[in-house]
Amino acid sequence: MKTIPIQLSTIVDGREWKLFTIRYTTPEADFEFYIHALSWDHANIILQDIRESGRVSGQVVGVRR
Repeated sequence: MKTIPIQLSTIVDGREWKLFTIRYTTPEADFEFYIHALSWDHANIILQDIRESGRVSGQVVGVRR
């Protein structure tokens, strides 16, 4: 299995976006994915947006450098 490096934070327009974990549970198992957000509250707003409009857009098969 290969790993994909994820930045713990990134600067966009002079503002620091930090990495947050989103955890969800299914009957099969618990899963997690990551998002960047400005704060805990902002991460919750993004999660709500994902709930309302999220969709699968493709499978990750490689990483460009």
